[in-house]
Amino acid sequence: MLSKYGTVTDYALYSMGLRDSAELDKMIQQFAQNQNVDVPSDFRTYSYDELMGLKFKLVNSADTYVYDETYGIWKSKADDKDYMQQLVENGEDITIVGIVQPDYTASASMLTSGIAYPASLTEKVMDDAADSVIVKQQMADPTTNVLTGESFGKAESLRDFDLTSLFSIDTNALKDAFSVRRRCPRFRPERGFRPQQRQLRPEQPAGLLRLLPQH
Repeated sequence: MLSKYGTVTDYALYSMGLRDSAELDKMIQQFAQNQNVDVPSDFRTYSYDELMGLKFKLVNSADTYVYDETYGIWKSKADDKDYMQQLVENGEDITIVGIVQPDYTASASMLTSGIAYPASLTEKVMDDAADSVIVKQQMADPTTNVLTGESFGKAESLRDFDLTSLFSIDTNALKDAFSVRRRCPRFRPERGFRPQQRQLRPEQPAGLLRLLPQH
């Protein structure tokens, strides 16, 4: 989904695998460490053919957890590269089948620039989640956290303590840190995407599904 100016966000390029995600990770780390952010300037033009037919893998969040028989809880395998690689390889294919751009004179648009998908995909992901073992177990015992084995609201034990709970990310500050004038793709039917001045705007990841570039 393009903007009415025929542009796509930098974040969309990273999401689609058209730019190395490690590049984005580096910028976020530099910001987090209060360093000068190295913003790339080598954005280029993309044609219809380069975007049409791009394939992604659908990975449901529930599938990233495995049951630990010893402790009787579900543990995340999101940091296990081998496990995640296998999960991606076995995931369903999702393909870009169209490119949409609002009329230039439109004062508002129902869809924002980025990757859009039909309601049927959302419904499928919700159905798959509801049918997963971890969700069924949680629904069967709503008072006990299946990830910790403890009652909801009870202080976490040291074993389950997560340092990330000590801080949160100020997304507005993060956005301001990357508000750097830079080159970003713009699309014209006769020429494809043409770079224009743009800002990097990190967005929140999807909660129910992950769309991963297929390499």
